[in-house]
Amino acid sequence: WSQIPQAVQGLGIFDGKKYGLPQGTDGRVLFYNKALFKKAGLPETWQPASWQEIIDAGVKLKAAGVPTPVQIDAGTAMGEATTMQGVLPLLAGAGSEIYTEGKWTGDSQAVKDVLGFYQQIYGGSGLGDPKLQQEAKGRDKSFAQFAAGKIGILAESDYFWRSVVEPTAGVAPMKDRDQVVGYAKIPAKQPGGGIRGQDFVSMSGGAVRVLNPFSKNPKLAWELLAFMHSADATKAQLAGQARISARTDVNEEVLTSDPMLKFVADEVLPITAYRPGLAVYPQVSAALQEATAAVVSGRNAGEAAAAYRTKLEGLVGGAANIGG
Repeated sequence: WSQIPQAVQGLGIFDGKKYGLPQGTDGRVLFYNKALFKKAGLPETWQPASWQEIIDAGVKLKAAGVPTPVQIDAGTAMGEATTMQGVLPLLAGAGSEIYTEGKWTGDSQAVKDVLGFYQQIYGGSGLGDPKLQQEAKGRDKSFAQFAAGKIGILAESDYFWRSVVEPTAGVAPMKDRDQVVGYAKIPAKQPGGGIRGQDFVSMSGGAVRVLNPFSKNPKLAWELLAFMHSADATKAQLAGQARISARTDVNEEVLTSDPMLKFVADEVLPITAYRPGLAVYPQVSAALQEATAAVVSGRNAGEAAAAYRTKLEGLVGGAANIGG
């Protein structure tokens, strides 16, 4: 357990109890195009300390002629990407999680802040492309546009680095990825305003292995699990690939050749959070996507938050199960 960061242990925790051992995981960050940043007079090494600094960078990118300064996934066509790459990291940055202390987060100030940020980007400022959020293949198109130098800042997981813009086998390969693509932590709305009082936040996914509580051989099963999650077994499962594991010692060894993945392992995993393991979550996620879609389509953040709250009440069994 000492090799698994506390935040990563959260992947297998529900209501404060550990139910599983995390396997691999990932992290969300802000990717940016250094060449476009240079054109806009922005620093090559960039780390925004607040949401406003993302907006400020977007304004400079727009002034420099960048077609889409900022891409934060929004709307229903993007599916779970909207929730995981956009809403939930932003919600964490506003100091809240979608489910906490047995209640779902409704039209709280944090949710309104998140939708307000979407409104700043997509509500006529020209910082984001509303049409892209409504297209069936919008996320794939955003990848292609980033690779083509048309998007300045993109919120994504490390999957984008290792599988999308990967120079040789990526979905939208960038031959000069290592020189041109920068990455930064997602800031809280204001320094110290994130969950757990953090300055920076993230969201992660991943799988867990669990011990069947009805097992007739729990000690033997635990021995097998302990072996399967040992450093040697974890390295063997990676089979030479540079991928983020749940173990700090393995990451320190296998990620030395990939500075981006090492950045996620060292800087992002300790501050990350996870989705709640509840059956109704996918429907709650869809309601959040609908709220962002409403903002992208022109509704104000307050109206979208109120409509989300109404939808949420029907999903989770009424107002008694909603906080915020």
